[in-house]
Amino acid sequence: MKTNSSRAIRMLAVCLTLLLLIPMLAACMSGNKADNQEERTLRIAYMYGDSNYDDYMRTQYTDIFQFTHKNITIELVPAVDWSKRRYEQRDEGVPFKEPNPLEEMKKLMESDNPPDLVFLGYDELAQLTSENMLSPLEPYIQKDDINLDDFVPSVINGLKAVGDGKLYALAPTFSSSALLFNKKPFTDAGVDFPTDNMTWEQIWNLARQVSKGEGEERVYGFSFDRSYWSDLFWAMDTYIAPLELRVYDDNAEKMLVDDDQWEKAWKELAALKNEKLMPEPIDWSKHQDRKPSPLDGDAFLSGKLAMTVTNYNQLSELISANNNAANIEGFEPIEWDVVTLPTHEV
Repeated sequence: MKTNSSRAIRMLAVCLTLLLLIPMLAACMSGNKADNQEERTLRIAYMYGDSNYDDYMRTQYTDIFQFTHKNITIELVPAVDWSKRRYEQRDEGVPFKEPNPLEEMKKLMESDNPPDLVFLGYDELAQLTSENMLSPLEPYIQKDDINLDDFVPSVINGLKAVGDGKLYALAPTFSSSALLFNKKPFTDAGVDFPTDNMTWEQIWNLARQVSKGEGEERVYGFSFDRSYWSDLFWAMDTYIAPLELRVYDDNAEKMLVDDDQWEKAWKELAALKNEKLMPEPIDWSKHQDRKPSPLDGDAFLSGKLAMTVTNYNQLSELISANNNAANIEGFEPIEWDVVTLPTHEV
């Protein structure tokens, strides 16, 4: 399985940024030798978590930097310190109003002691950029001769798209998706394997060709996840993301789902369910005396699913299951591969 796993890592290098590191000031940028000896404080704010998150942030993002920049003190500040709010005394009869992390971050950025860097999600980047609260990175990148070719191109392009062509953020971490498939259902049906750069419609057609059987013996063609409880509402989010369809307007006052594109997307996914191309829930009441298995609930590992959307962590679980096949009763190692996530027809 070494070939499969290494190729999967390459295939998963596509853009779905989850965490952004956004410089606002030049405090963390390298300067001349004299500057590098000056005692300074680098103030970093993050949107999610609390003061107990400090150790994790340092381990993941700042320890190596601080080891090589001993003159710089790292100060971490949560936009909302949930650990403090847990013990707040509230007036009786006054309803609790949960703070908005983005609004609290904006207050922090506009305070007398603003952070130099902020961690936030991809969705918040566009809003802060549009409100002119972030500094473009290009001047710092050019000054320090940073080669953007060393970064995943789709990640950089995705970040620039949010910034109207300018780069306001870099991603220390990102996640991504690919199409995972089990070769056996295709071989059994005499159908060609999926390939890179296929459209969703082509994948639906493949799913129809490899789906077979009835009841709990049925092999399903496709699912947006590996379980028997595929949620179409969650799946819709994955499916429509490239179409940039929105549920609400900018003020969250009006729903925008009553249009032709939304209707078309819902009809396509509903058709997959109606044709039983996607897994149906198992009636566990019929298996009360059955010995539990680590494969329970996982349609792909159970060999009942031909294709699914996956990420790197799920691939690691699949590799582990194959490596431990001898210890899993009734499990046969799955011969698998990955291709790029399908695209919508232009």
